[in-house]
This record gives sequence, structure tokens and C-alpha cells, in this order.
Amino acid sequence: MSTISSQVSLPVSPALQDRLNRRLVLLMGLPALDAQRRALHREPGLPDEAVRELARQVREKKRPPDGEAIAQTLAKLSEQIERVEKRKNADLQERDQMLRALRIGHRQATVIARHAELTSFILSESLELVADEPLLGAFRKHGVEADDLFAWTVYGKALDGFDHALQKRIEQSDDVQRGKLLALHEAVAWERRLFETIRTEAFWRCYEHAAALLVSSQLEEMVKPYVRCFLRHAHVIHAPWMIDEDVSHRCLEDCDQPVVEYDGVTRRLPVFFADEYIDLAAWGYITPSPDEDLELNGRNTETWKIDRLRRRWIHGQHTLATLQQRRSEILSQIAQLEENNQTTEQEARQIDRHDPQYHQVRQRARDHVQSNKVTIARLRRALVIIDKNKVPAVEENIREAREKLDAMRFQARPELLARNEARAIRRMCRLCAHLHEPFLPAQAAEAAWKDFGYLNDRDIVTEVAGDIERRDPGIFQWILAHSKKMENRVHVRQAPYLLIVPGSGQMALSINPRTGTEVGRLVAPQWNQRRDALPAMMCQAMADFRFDTSRNSGGVDWMHSDTLASSYATERWNYRKRSKDRRDKAGIDIHQTDRVNFRRHYQAYLDSADEGGRKLFYKCPEIYEAFLKFMMLPVGVLRCKKA
Repeated sequence: MSTISSQVSLPVSPALQDRLNRRLVLLMGLPALDAQRRALHREPGLPDEAVRELARQVREKKRPPDGEAIAQTLAKLSEQIERVEKRKNADLQERDQMLRALRIGHRQATVIARHAELTSFILSESLELVADEPLLGAFRKHGVEADDLFAWTVYGKALDGFDHALQKRIEQSDDVQRGKLLALHEAVAWERRLFETIRTEAFWRCYEHAAALLVSSQLEEMVKPYVRCFLRHAHVIHAPWMIDEDVSHRCLEDCDQPVVEYDGVTRRLPVFFADEYIDLAAWGYITPSPDEDLELNGRNTETWKIDRLRRRWIHGQHTLATLQQRRSEILSQIAQLEENNQTTEQEARQIDRHDPQYHQVRQRARDHVQSNKVTIARLRRALVIIDKNKVPAVEENIREAREKLDAMRFQARPELLARNEARAIRRMCRLCAHLHEPFLPAQAAEAAWKDFGYLNDRDIVTEVAGDIERRDPGIFQWILAHSKKMENRVHVRQAPYLLIVPGSGQMALSINPRTGTEVGRLVAPQWNQRRDALPAMMCQAMADFRFDTSRNSGGVDWMHSDTLASSYATERWNYRKRSKDRRDKAGIDIHQTDRVNFRRHYQAYLDSADEGGRKLFYKCPEIYEAFLKFMMLPVGVLRCKKA
């Protein structure tokens, strides 16, 4: 057995290494065909038929067909060559150009066909290295076709090791050898691009099956940690040559622990990994992910109605639990205030009447007691709102949704719901990566070797999101009892779900705001593309959540509502008549949307929130005033004022 140099040595058989070399040699011939194609395309008088053939070859090279399709292409090209050769009255130049175009296509198709012939052997040889993987055994036992995923993962690792060794040779080679080695390096890159889509599709196909297995009763306890690790961290292979043993052991041990519990009461921001998110959504503990296809193409269908009713039912239970928790907090607060009043009055009665400060102390005590009584009255009014308005309405929504679901004879199928969530997680991973879709298992193995600052675990994400909420205390709250003064309002905290998806990226997302039957949904990638990028990413996601929640609370005509989004949009619109220098100083770009501008000003506000938002105050005082009309400053911080 020979080895290919990589971060961890991967044992590769001589037969597999030979097939790898042969595939690369075949690909090294494609640049010469590209040069012939470009030269032919520059010739004057090239017939349209030849132009179309050359364009077809370029498309074929970008997306090579499979073995059966390429065999049909070869047969078709051979027939076309024979037919063109038999043309008697054709223009000789056009006939020669068409023949050359067809022969280039025939040689390219031959290369692709020979390249495809080696695929089956490569996959079978690669599978021998992972025959004892527990996850592969579990997939096979439950009828999941996962051989391609494991084989392509092994082959990709072998190719990475080959490329790593090749780069070292390029650095040490002279100018004569460098050209050939660079051509081989380009062939490696081309080979990786050829199967990248194939193995990515294989991964997400298995991801759906794994999600369904997780919520089924068929999965054995011994393999559950491996399935959870696959869903949570995208770890496919746990061999030492793929991932460090310590990292693998730590991940499996973490996935073997009890899953985070969620009862709908959000005392802190609920942060879920993908496997936990799938599990909770499939069993109805959290609302399912938004389904744009169902909303756009399936409105008024039975599936659409069931989806909306389930969301109403689940959200109603969450809201009811939150209101009950808030009711307990208000009762506790009232009891504390009443006890404080009794203590204050008792202390005031004990003051000697002949004390020079007697009247001042008694007046302060009366003012303090009166202030507490006003607060108690305000809290009791909030209790009336909860008991008389909110709770009955929520209970009625829950009852109505349950009755309609029963009338439709709906029975939740966790496996189907889990598959839907797996597809939603794929969309979220693509969005975090700016619509790119790299092969996640390869990124997971690479991320395991990176320093601290690239990985986002639950504690780090919770800490970053908690710090943002500390600087913007009202971001996850809605008003229960209104009052003209901000400090006199009674709020209810209802935090959104925060999902850590098994992907890399430079974006965190606000998938949907708090509105209707949703508490909101935030997404953060598990691996950063840049070191310590999470705070900036989360700030952008929180800004979108803030803006979209405010806009949705304003209804259809939100521009004329009394909301943060409306107030901000008005101030930004008023700046259109200002000079460009003044707009630049205020950080306002009239060519960008309200949302993009809001992110910039929200970041400026958070950067100096502990100083009253000083940075935003000096940048644009009008927007600062619009912010503080609807946003609370951190506890103990005073707002900025002009001197």
C-alpha cells in the first residue's frame, strides 16, 4: 500500500492510485482541444453549423454526460463525420471546417468516455477503505443508497492529498518541469470540479434519509450519535485519515448527550443545531421552516391549509406558555413592590417627629410609595390584558386550529416533516455561502484543523446574540400594555429560534421576522470563512430581524404606521434633498434600499450603545431620534443630548 501525503495519511491502493493518474492524464489533453476550438472559431467564414457544434462541445465540457449518454454522443458524431465526408457539392472550406469541428468533438467525447469508464472501479476501490464505518453500515441496514457518498468522499480526500503533494513538487521544481506540473495541477482542479456536484447531491440525498431515520423508531441507539454527528457537523467518515481522533471523539460524545429541550418559554435565546432543529420541528415542538414553494404554488390546497393550521396551533402553545410565564413574573414583581411599600411606610413611621429631616424623609417616602402604587396599577392593568384579552384569544386559536386539523383527519408524519426540514437546511446553507454549495464533509474535516475563531458552537453563538440583546434590550420584546413613555410600557419577551447550520459562510440570516404565527428564525453558519466574523454577521442578521419585524407590525400600509421601519424610512427619504457630502457623512445611500441603510446605522448604534448610541448620534442625529423613539437603551445608560 502506498500513501498520499495529506494532513493525515490516507492509505491508497496501487490500483486506485493508477486509476487516479489515468483520469488526470486524460484530462490533461482537454486544453489542447480548447486551443484547437478557439483557433477554428477565429477563422473567417465559419458555417453556422460548425459554430453550433463548437458551442455544444463547450457545454459538454462544463457538464460531462454519463456513460450511456456519452456513448450515444460518440455514435452520433461518427455518423455526422461520415455524412459530411460524403458531401460532394459542398464548399471545400466549409466542409473542411465542419469536419474539423466534428473531429474535435469526437476526440473530446472519447476522452470523457474513457474518463467515465474508470469511475466504477474508483468507487469500488474507495469503498473498501470505509467498509467498517458505522454510519455506512446504518445506511445500508435501512436501505439508504449511501455508497456513492462515501466513495466520492474517499476519492476526494485522495485527490486532495495528491494535489497537496503536487504543490510541494511545484515549489521545488525548475522551470522545465514546472510547466508539466502546472498542467497536472490544472487537471486536478478540473477533476475536482467534475465530481463536486455529484458528491454534493449524494450528500444532501443522504441528509434527507438521515433526517427521516433520526425521527423514526427504527434507528438503533448505538448509531444515533453517528447520525446526529452527520446532521449536525456533516461528518461522514470518522477514520483518523479523515478527521482527528480527538475531534471525532468529542463530536460523537457531544451528539450522544440529551438533546436540548424546548417548551416554548424563551427565557433565553433558543439555539439549536441542525439535528435538534429537525427533531423538534418533526414532532411539532417548533414551527416548521418557511416553505416558499408551498406559499407561491400551493395556496388554498389541503397541504397549505394544514401547514397554516399547524403553525397556528404550535405558535399558540408557545404564546400561551410565554404569557403564563410573564404573568408569573408580573405577580412576583407586584408582590415585591407591595412588600417594598410596607417596608418604606414602616421605616417612615419610626422616624422621630423632632428630627429636622422629618418632613423631607416622610415626603420622599410618600413619593416612593406613590410611584410604586402607580407601577402596581400599571402591572395590574397588564394582568387584566393577559387574563381577559390575550389568553382567551390564544386559547381560542389553539382550540379552533386543533378542531380543524381533527376534522381534516390530519396525522403528523415525522419522517416526511423531517425530510422537509432537511431540504430547508440545504437552502439555508446555500444562502449563508452566497448561493455557493461546496461539499460540506470536506469543509467539516478542514474546519476541525482550524484555530479558534472559525468555529461557532452553541456557547459562542449564545454569547454573541446575548451581547447584542443586552445593547438592544427590546429586540425580542413586544408591547403588552402601551404607554406614552417608553419606561412605563409593559413588554413580553418572545425570542426567535436560532439555528446553527452545518455549513461555512460569511453571512448570518434572518429567515423570517416575528409576525403572525412566527416567533422569527435566525440562522448562523457553523464555520466562518473569516476569523472571528460571527459578531458582524449576527449584527446584520439582527438588523434585518429588527427592521422586518417592525415593518410587518405596521401592516399593509406600513409607511404610514407608527413603527421604527416607517420612522426610519421617512428620515432617510428626507435626506434625498441634502448634498452628497451631507448624505455620506450621515451614512445614507439613496441608491440602496431601506434595509441595507438600516444595517449600517444599526451597527453604528450597537457599536456605541453603552455610551447612549453616541456614534449614531454624531453620524446622523435625525435617525438617532427615530431609533430611540422605538428602541430601549441598555440598563443604566442615558441618551445623548445636544449641548
